[in-house]
Amino acid sequence: MPEMILATSCIACYLTKAQFKQMSHIMVAMLCMTGRVTMLGIGRWTENGYSYRTVQRWFASKIEWGALLWAVVEAHLVKAGGTYLLAADEVVVSKAGKRRHGVGRFYSSMVGRPIGGLSFVAMSVVDVE
Repeated sequence: MPEMILATSCIACYLTKAQFKQMSHIMVAMLCMTGRVTMLGIGRWTENGYSYRTVQRWFASKIEWGALLWAVVEAHLVKAGGTYLLAADEVVVSKAGKRRHGVGRFYSSMVGRPIGGLSFVAMSVVDVE
């Protein structure tokens, strides 16, 4: 477990000291948990001083996830002088109803027209070598 915390030390400059400490405890709890992972469960599996409310506050805090992800990729995966490609793939899932969060009209290549649903985009950094 300590190796996991050391591996994430590259993102410490993007978080406050309290956020980084809370994230460390939450990560350890999530890796130790069995069954369903819920905020209440995380609060129970963390050390003393962490409650359900503390976990709620951490997940509600504003964090630049894109910057954190890039910091981890840059620190552990990117080599100097390497050639990399950015690959993206989009999936549209049809969804009935109009009162769901995120439901909009997206183009589906299988249907050949915009449909009501959700759109998911996955991006990957690919090392050419």
